[in-house]
Amino acid sequence: MRKVQRVRRVSRTAAMLVSLGLTLATAVTASADALVQIQMSGMSLQYDGTSLYDGNTAAQKNSARDGSPSQSDALITVSFILNPGPGEVVLGTLTSDVHLDLFLSDVLNIPIAGGSATSGPGFIDVLTNSGCSDDCWGLALDVTGATVSYLPDGMEIQGAGDVVGIFAQNLPFGVHVGQDVTWGFSSRITGYTDDGTYFTSFLASGTGEIAGAPAPEPGSLFLLGSGLVGLGVYLRRQRSR
Repeated sequence: MRKVQRVRRVSRTAAMLVSLGLTLATAVTASADALVQIQMSGMSLQYDGTSLYDGNTAAQKNSARDGSPSQSDALITVSFILNPGPGEVVLGTLTSDVHLDLFLSDVLNIPIAGGSATSGPGFIDVLTNSGCSDDCWGLALDVTGATVSYLPDGMEIQGAGDVVGIFAQNLPFGVHVGQDVTWGFSSRITGYTDDGTYFTSFLASGTGEIAGAPAPEPGSLFLLGSGLVGLGVYLRRQRSR
């Protein structure tokens, strides 16, 4: 009888270890192999010869972030996609109360004949939380700079850069971006001025994206930690019997 009970206890312990192992494997896989992409449509941009910023014409240029929709440009959609490409999983799409707050400093000398310019530091904030007047960040990113390129054949402006820090994060659909975050946009110029060599201003509209490795949410980490503690207590009790 005691032998049967011992076998059952060992079986229960083994099952707990397997479950814990699967949890750890899932967390590691999510962080190391997966990619979350945030796709934005209806992205509008303005350029004044020195700075590139979101297209909220009422707010004009705002170099200080505050997470306010009134100081940001309204987007059409924001979609959250896991592992974009064949077999991708659409985690969810927002179609209202979504905004972009973008500012890049020192974007100088974008050539009208085509070519690239680099920018100074700035920020890219996606606002996804409805019912608030400020601090509405879904994801707020600090950037050190970007490469902004003009393709004259399609009057297309492209930009891309790396992220140096996450200022705030509160995304929907259980999305939590972790490391190696990149961003980019592709827009078509709808109006511009120039000095014969470089753009002095333009308006553009198009799409943007942010991509990064997903990270376990704090709640998931808490549950995992609680499971480890519980398993430790269980094993100690078994050894004391």
